[in-house]
Parts: sequence; C-alpha cells; structure tokens
Amino acid sequence: CCYTTHQCSIPACRKRYRLRKRSSTASHQTMQRFIGGSEQVPPMYSAVKQQGQPLYKLARAGKTVERAARRIHIDSLDCVAWQSDTPTGPSLDCRVICRKGTYVRVLAEDLALALGTVGHVTALRREWVEPFDSAPLQAMAPMQTLAQVEALVAAGQRPSLVTPLAAMPNTPQLRLSASQAAALQRGQRLAIDTCPLGLMLALDSQGRLLGLAHSDGAGELSAKRLFVTPM
Repeated sequence: CCYTTHQCSIPACRKRYRLRKRSSTASHQTMQRFIGGSEQVPPMYSAVKQQGQPLYKLARAGKTVERAARRIHIDSLDCVAWQSDTPTGPSLDCRVICRKGTYVRVLAEDLALALGTVGHVTALRREWVEPFDSAPLQAMAPMQTLAQVEALVAAGQRPSLVTPLAAMPNTPQLRLSASQAAALQRGQRLAIDTCPLGLMLALDSQGRLLGLAHSDGAGELSAKRLFVTPM
C-alpha cells in the first residue's frame, strides 16, 4: 500500500494488523465517532498549497513536508456492506456525506485505524454534489463539447449540462439594464445604491448570467469574473 498517494499500488496490501472480529454495533459506534467537526491533515498528494506551492508538486519531487491540520465536517458516515473474507482481506463499503475540504482517502485510513487495522480506498464514487442532490449526474462518455452545446442552443434544444445559475442558487442576483451590463462587461464600475455588501450574480436585462460581481456596500459594483458570452 502506498501511504503517500493513499492508494493500493500492489495487488494485495500487506496487513500490519489482523482485524479482530467486531459486531455490527461496535463498528457502527466506531464510525459514529467521525461524525461532526474534526481536524484532518491533508495528504502530500493534494492541491493544498504551502508557501505558494501545491503539495502534489513537492510530493512528485520526492519531498515530504509538515502539513497543518484543517477543519473538516462529516455529516453522516454509514456502513452499506461488510465482507470479512475477501482475497485481499476484510472489505467495508461506506457512504459518507461530508463538506468541502474533506479527503475521503485519509478518512478511510483513519477509520481503518480506529477499527484496529490499516486500510485503503479501493473504489470511490461521488453520488452527488451540493446543490444537485436530486439531479441526475451525467457520465463522462455522453458529455458534450462546447461546440456541441452551442449547436444545441442555436437549434433551440436543451443541452444535458446545467446552467451556471443552477450551480449558485443561494447567491444574490442583480439584474442590470442594457447600458449597465455593457459598462460592466467593459470593466467599468457601476454606481448602484441598492446593492448589499458581497458577491452577487450579475444578470443582463434578459436574465442571462454575465458573471460574478462584487458590491462594496457603499453603492459601487465591480466585475470579478465575467463570461465572454452571457449564459
């Protein structure tokens, strides 16, 4: 087992501990200890930056550095299936609901240690991403290219991709006039007294998304990230 990438690099990992028999109740109680807020040290093979350098670049150079623990939150952790006798040892199938910044491969290793053994992830599947808990996910194969999406839109058909607006349902929206939208797209700051402080979605007069804008709370709106073409 490769403890830098947190993946199995050989057909069967050598076990350092033999997993003792546990009742389903005891295993459930162990898993419940992970629910809630806790500290987790990110792995070396991660995009977390240290002094401006992604950790994975340091890891690829053969370097290991100290990493500060980061706050994570596990909303739920449930056992879906348990097999005590497989060719590579005991196997535990879990379903976890976690928040941003959680490394599931590290969570799996920590859970194995809490159960009195060592372990690694053999399969990892993301079922949904907030806020699309009820929307069907698309497989990679039928995903459409930008040219295909533009052709579908031009033909009046709906592509399988969701709109950017659907990805940010809780972000405040601000509809601009045609002249205001044109000015914002040119990088000009707008004087709008009704804007609260913070980020918001800037829409044109037709309700299309121009991009992200920021209000200083004192009546000035500036562009942060804009689309070349309104979505």
